[in-house]
Amino acid sequence: MSEAPATPSKPLRPNHGHLQPLNGLQLMLREWPATSPAEAGPTLVMLHGFLDTGMTFFELAAHLPWRMLAWDARGFGQSEHLPTAAYYHFYDYLGDLHALLQTLPGPVHLLGHSMGGMIASLYAGVFPDKVASLINLEGWMVPDGDPASTPERLARWLSERQQPGSWKHFASVAEAAVRLQKQDPQLSDRQAQVLAEAALKPSPEGLSWGHDPLHRSRSPQPFRLDQALACWQKVKAPTLLLAGADSPIHQLADQALRLQAMQQAPRPTAYQVIPSAGHNLHLHQPEAVAQAIMAFVASLNPSLNP
Repeated sequence: MSEAPATPSKPLRPNHGHLQPLNGLQLMLREWPATSPAEAGPTLVMLHGFLDTGMTFFELAAHLPWRMLAWDARGFGQSEHLPTAAYYHFYDYLGDLHALLQTLPGPVHLLGHSMGGMIASLYAGVFPDKVASLINLEGWMVPDGDPASTPERLARWLSERQQPGSWKHFASVAEAAVRLQKQDPQLSDRQAQVLAEAALKPSPEGLSWGHDPLHRSRSPQPFRLDQALACWQKVKAPTLLLAGADSPIHQLADQALRLQAMQQAPRPTAYQVIPSAGHNLHLHQPEAVAQAIMAFVASLNPSLNP
């Protein structure tokens, strides 16, 4: 397996999970309590990326002192799958987030990675008064969709939803961890083990990913940058944008346009590139990402200066 990361791993911070009913589904919600009453600070609501779970933030939790909440989004990890004939439309994630935030005192601090960053940034524009701050880890990576491809996209969607297929089966958690490291060679052994344990479910053949195979189908609705820009322009919350220096996100032809839209005045914004990190920057360099987050939060509230 891969070598350990350059930054020594910190001990796992205790967390607990429970199933939270949201919009008719039971979603896994994990909580890392504040490390002490003196570190109460903000509550971070964290949204993971595609084919991931809330445990993806376990390394960040080891470096941050505040209360942290992270779900397994609908149909991912340990959360409930949709019934037959239903589908995972992207905006339903915003509906689930809206339902979750109604159970919490607000406004809240949102942190999202990749798909989760997109969910968080759109929500912050739809309900700007409900978000105290926005921390976006490469949540602007999706290429702009081509409306001209709609017929082919719909045909593929109709075909794939009829035969969603199944996941590969594993004999052990260790075997699944090796698979994760093949997909991301920068993951340490411990990271791959923790992520695999959080994402696997028992199956008749051993273990398989808990994600609904339907997630692998192509959505009928392409990502529209113009719609995202309209939402980002409505964001009021101070915003921190973080990207990995080695991430393919820098290959986006329109990245400058996206970054400009998300850094509009008058809200305070910051953009930082994390060295020696790829798309999964929160796992590749968790201490550096945590330091950037703490400095950002402290700039908004000096009493929280780390």
